[in-house]
Amino acid sequence: MTKRIVKAEFGSDGRLTVTGSVLEVVPRFDEKRARSVAAFTPDSNSPKLTKRELAEMRPAKVARER
Repeated sequence: MTKRIVKAEFGSDGRLTVTGSVLEVVPRFDEKRARSVAAFTPDSNSPKLTKRELAEMRPAKVARER
């Protein structure tokens, strides 16, 4: 399964706009890493979200820069 990585920013009008190139990435599953303790350790850079915040999340619509 191929995934896309897109660099985007919010513009002054509040819309999300693509600002960089779109990369196609084919993810590889690393079984050894998935079974490690690090895979289950919280990331210090990740924000703590409440159940309500998670329930309110929706996909963002991205407008292409022309």
